[in-house]
Amino acid sequence: DTAAGAAVSALLDECGFFRGARAGGLHLGASFGSSKQWPAASFAEVASRLRKHGLWPIVLGSPADAETAAAVSAAAGWAVPSLVARDRPELLPRLLARLACLVSSDTGVAHLAAAVGTPTVTLFGPTDPRLTAPRSRGARRIEGRAPCAPCFLPRCPIDHVCMRDITA
Repeated sequence: DTAAGAAVSALLDECGFFRGARAGGLHLGASFGSSKQWPAASFAEVASRLRKHGLWPIVLGSPADAETAAAVSAAAGWAVPSLVARDRPELLPRLLARLACLVSSDTGVAHLAAAVGTPTVTLFGPTDPRLTAPRSRGARRIEGRAPCAPCFLPRCPIDHVCMRDITA
């Protein structure tokens, strides 16, 4: 609807998004557990690479991801625009549809982005992409290599080897 579109435009305006620019979303969180979370420094590197290629990076996530969003900006050395804890679930489909791409771990947000036609890069460590990868023409996946993957554990008992194996 028009109100939701206007609300998404207002959110993008608030974080400094220029109309007509192409945005790349970086979804930080994973409600499943910390085992799916990619390091903030890796997201920071992707944000910098997106910017070098003419895309406007925007970090996304729930209120629980605020600390990670700050760590992404600190690692990047510049304030990466953030909508963490500022969007609402009813706006998320419209927001994702405006993105040129989304980088995310294996989350519902990755599936929603794929469903609205946004190209996705989904990061897999503790889960099996053959079972849970988004299914769309623009969906890509990257798998971390670890002898214990996929473990399907919400918290890694060792050192997130599978997710740390994924480089920007």
